[in-house]
Amino acid sequence: MRIRRQLTVTLALLLATIAVAGACSSGSADLYDTIKSKGKIVVVTDPAYPPQSEQLPDGSLQGFDVDVANEVAKRLGVTTEFSPTTNFDLVVAGGWAGRWDMSAGSVTITEERKAKLDFTPPYYFTPAQMGVVTDSGITTLDGLAAMPRQHQQEISLVVVEQAPLHEVEGQGPQTPLFGHQR
Repeated sequence: MRIRRQLTVTLALLLATIAVAGACSSGSADLYDTIKSKGKIVVVTDPAYPPQSEQLPDGSLQGFDVDVANEVAKRLGVTTEFSPTTNFDLVVAGGWAGRWDMSAGSVTITEERKAKLDFTPPYYFTPAQMGVVTDSGITTLDGLAAMPRQHQQEISLVVVEQAPLHEVEGQGPQTPLFGHQR
């Protein structure tokens, strides 16, 4: 497990560094030179998305995305300045106008978003899972979706995630029943 985490973090760092470098060559101002001259990289992340990123009572941030952003900054030889936002729509809208240099967060890559943002190749995948009590009679996602909306939230779900579109084997992307697309 520890080796798997180390490999995941190493790959994430490599891909995030490539993303920053790729953004630097994208035609507008040279982002890499701007980051180096400022001595910091300004990173947007969601302060309420544990375990990826979470703002603690003292105002500091912790989580996988925070660790990745800090390591990218370290390898670039700069510091990290986090600019947390709970308005996810601002992040995926693009057109940051210098507000942020990089986003560290879980984002589903869609064609619409690719038109506005540069993405690294995906470096991890979180499959959707559903658990219900045995006597619910529900055995599939379709069974849950067929229930009247008010009853869906009454049953005892083990995992309800504000999640991205998930791939269901053989069926392609699926919109979550609860929460919103990330």
